Formats: sequence, structure tokens, C-alpha cells
Amino acid sequence: TLLQHLEEVWLRDLALVEVEADDEAGRLFLARPEGWETRLQELAEAREEAQVRRERNAEAAELARLRVVNEELSQRLEEEREHVASLQRALEDDDRIVRLKRRVAELERMLHRKDEDLARAAAQHAELEALLDEADDRISLLRSRAGDAPPEAVDRPRLGAFGRGDPVETARLLDELTEALRVFRPRPQQPVARPVLRLPQGVRPDLPEAVEWLLRLNRRVTLVVDGHNVAHDLAAPDRATRDRIVSAVGRIRRLADGPITAVVFFDTPEGEETYRTSRVAVRYALQADDSIHELVASTEEDCVVVTTDRELRGRVAELGAVVLWGSALTEWIRQPRAAKT
Repeated sequence: TLLQHLEEVWLRDLALVEVEADDEAGRLFLARPEGWETRLQELAEAREEAQVRRERNAEAAELARLRVVNEELSQRLEEEREHVASLQRALEDDDRIVRLKRRVAELERMLHRKDEDLARAAAQHAELEALLDEADDRISLLRSRAGDAPPEAVDRPRLGAFGRGDPVETARLLDELTEALRVFRPRPQQPVARPVLRLPQGVRPDLPEAVEWLLRLNRRVTLVVDGHNVAHDLAAPDRATRDRIVSAVGRIRRLADGPITAVVFFDTPEGEETYRTSRVAVRYALQADDSIHELVASTEEDCVVVTTDRELRGRVAELGAVVLWGSALTEWIRQPRAAKT
């Protein structure tokens, strides 16, 4: 019925007015010019092609979006793989850390055993040095007695052993022992002015030859060592270095031709303390330099001070002490033991 009414001109004209301007197909259907069916078919095909193009464009856009999403997912996947690999490496590192911790614990136990062995060895060494010092004292005493003995006591026959069974022989032996052990009074001597102690010409205070000179010095002296100062020249100022310095000073005292009173000072913030090891007095002082200066000032014997501190060298030199540099002692310590014995 609508198509029949549209055949009327007035109704088509009215419909054309109502049709939108861009609706070419509607206008062709209403106006029906010549060839309008072909044009309408073309419009339909164009609309279908446009729809196809829109769908293709939409598919292309979706494909591009999917590619971007795929790249993002691939990147995240690679990051996750790297994260998993790092976790695996961390797990392996944890295993190595566990093994290393076990090894460290084992080494600490071994070190503790070594420290105990070293402490026992140090105690044995101290005992041996004490025995050597005692033997040196006995030898010095016997030498002094031999120098004061009367001439007739030199050519005595060699003493025999007890238990021969002969009372006369035993009595003679007891007489000889009593005579040998008798303390002779020293002959009175006139007081002689003591020469001033100085380093010999050509002996440098910074070389080990100065220590060798001290060993050959046949007179009573007091040896004072600035231990902390010398430790910096020798090695790190730790416990092992301090023990090494004290041991070396004890060896100097034992090898010296004359009697030596040895004192080693170390700085400490904890307070003053003094102890004796191997006949060497070790003193810990808050101000070791001042303590060394006070000791030299209050000592009547000749003093030999070993230090690298320039100010301290000047202070004790004004008191008449012979000053050796720390390098003289450290180089003497580093020399082979055979060269010093």
C-alpha cells in the first residue's frame, strides 16, 4: 500500500523533503530517475565494501593491539625468567654460603686449637727463657767468684763424686766444696769516675749495628724501649707484634756481655699496668712518652732508649741517655737468628 501511494508525485515530493541529505539510496528510490536501479546496486555494493573495509580495519587494529599485548607479555615473560634465574642463583649462593660458613667455623676451631698450642708454646718459651736467665745469672756469679778466688784455688784437682766409701776422701771433697762455694769479699777499690756512655764513632743509631754495640757493651745499663712506637716500624701494633718485641728485648738482655735492666713501654687507654716476663718489665701507661722520660730522669744507671719519636729522643738525650732509633731494633729483629747468636 505504501509503494502504491508513493507512485503519487505529491507524496514522493513530500518524502524527498523528509529524507536526510546523505541518504542517496533513499532519494534514488523515491525519485527513481533513469538508471536508478543500477546506481542503487552500486551504492549497495559500495556500502558492503565499506563495511568490509571497516571490518578489515577493525581486524587490523585488533591484530596490532594483540601484537603489542604479545610483546608486553613476552617482555614480562623474559623478566620473570630472569627473576627465576636470579632466584636459582641466590639459592645456589645460599648453598655456597652455608658451605663457607661451615668452613669458617671449622677454620675458627682450628685457629682456636692453634691459639691454645701457641699459648702453651709461649708458656714453655717463657719457662725456657727464665731458665736461661737463671743460668746466665749463675754463670755471672761463678765468673765473679772465679775472679775473686785466691791463686791457689785455680790449680785444684777436679772434684770427684760422693759415695766412694772412703771417709778421708769424702772429708777432703767436702772441704773442697766448702772452699769453692765460699763467698769471697771483694777487695776494696777506689771509686773511679764512670765514663760518659756514647755511641762509638761510625756507629749509626738507626742501624742494627747499634744493637750489636749494646750487646758488646760490658757495663750495667738500663734499656728502655718505646714498644708501641717500634711496633709501627716492625708490623701492625697487635698482640703478636708486642710479644715479638718483648721477646727480642729479652734476647738482647740474655746475649749481652754486661748486665742489662730491660723495660718496654706500651700506650694504653685503660690505665697503667706493669708485669714482668722473661726478666723484661712490660709497662702499660696512659702516656708512655712521659713515663719513659720520668724513668730515665730517675735512673742513676746509664740509659739506652729505643724510639722513633723525634720529640722523645730530644727529651731523653738532654738527660744523658743514648738514643737508638726504632729501625735499629726492628732491623736487628728481622736479621737471621744465627747472625745474632
